[in-house]
Amino acid sequence: MANYMVCIILAALASISSAMLLMLRYKINNLQKTISVLNNNIVEKSEVDKLLNILLELNEFSLKEQDSFDRSEFLNTVVNEVYKFTGVGSAAVILLDNDTNEAFISSSKEHGSIDPELEAKFELNVADIVLENCVPILVNDKLSGIATKLFQKDNSNTYKSFIAAPIKINNKSIGVLTVVALPNGRIFNSKDLDLIVIIADQTALILGNRALYHNLNDFYFEIVKTLIRTIDAKDHNTFNHSERTEQYAKLIAEKLNLSSEIVRKIEFAALVHDIGKVGIAGHILNKIERLTEDEKEVLKMHPIIGYNIIAPLTFLSSVAPIVLYHQEWYNGKGYPEGLSGEEIPLGARIISVIDAYDAMTSDRPYRKALGKEYAITELEKGKGTQFDPEVAKTFIDILKSNSTASKYRINKTI
Repeated sequence: MANYMVCIILAALASISSAMLLMLRYKINNLQKTISVLNNNIVEKSEVDKLLNILLELNEFSLKEQDSFDRSEFLNTVVNEVYKFTGVGSAAVILLDNDTNEAFISSSKEHGSIDPELEAKFELNVADIVLENCVPILVNDKLSGIATKLFQKDNSNTYKSFIAAPIKINNKSIGVLTVVALPNGRIFNSKDLDLIVIIADQTALILGNRALYHNLNDFYFEIVKTLIRTIDAKDHNTFNHSERTEQYAKLIAEKLNLSSEIVRKIEFAALVHDIGKVGIAGHILNKIERLTEDEKEVLKMHPIIGYNIIAPLTFLSSVAPIVLYHQEWYNGKGYPEGLSGEEIPLGARIISVIDAYDAMTSDRPYRKALGKEYAITELEKGKGTQFDPEVAKTFIDILKSNSTASKYRINKTI
């Protein structure tokens, strides 16, 4: 029954991943159609070539793994490419703060002759108008209503031609892409506006996909928890072990100052590290007596089985090596491949020390729980042999803190 439930859940997750890919292809097709229309309307083919180069550059970011995607680096690339493409006085990406709902300049580039402070004030005033109306604006007439309003607002008589395009996700503006000409410089036209809107839309597409990734990540996380509860129910001796491992893994990863993306990756790995037990016979998992040597060898297959289950799943494939190597020892005497030291993925080294602690402090059919102090002493002894010394020390520090000890007692009763 447990195997059947696992298959259903994994199939559902695979279907969701396929649906996501179809949606991304649909968005890319729409972008290609837009470029095709522009290609027919723009006289200068070089402009289309430049635009395509920019879009390809930006799409490099969309192909990156989530934990290597740097939003600041991406937005800097947007600004730099637009600045070069348009030959303007300044370019900027202004975003809305999620907490305060106030606009701030996330990335900008100005010509050396421009006062950055005055330019920032001007760009934010432009952004306010776009964010309020959620439509792009083009100003190439000093006497236009928008120009007059802006010049009054920042008390400036300097004529500037500028374009500002909203960065929209789900028809809601989350920011603005602005380009501003040098005083007495070029005057933007409707074709320039079309190009900047396309770049703003592509920026939104990539940022939106990242936001969607996070939302899906949360959804997957809950689904995986359900899956793991099904697996834990099969192994009565380690019920809730995976969730305890996930909670401790998060604490260790955060204490090691890992990025939020890496922390989440290790959380996922901690939850699914024993998923391979679905392929182990129930009479071995729930045996009251100690396992025979042959039975131990069968049980040692669970990291490999787990790896084979999750490696084909797009959203879990990046944690598959952690699952495969979570039973390796720091001195190379673990399994399945006898890796040592930093050959073992950090996530696997973290799960290894938690696994050992949880095994010692949990009841088994053949013995009672050994107690927290005993387990900590054993972790100390295992530094540099079974466990990564830094990871073990970090975990021991966490265990010795009063708040964590309380947290652990609560979670043991879940």
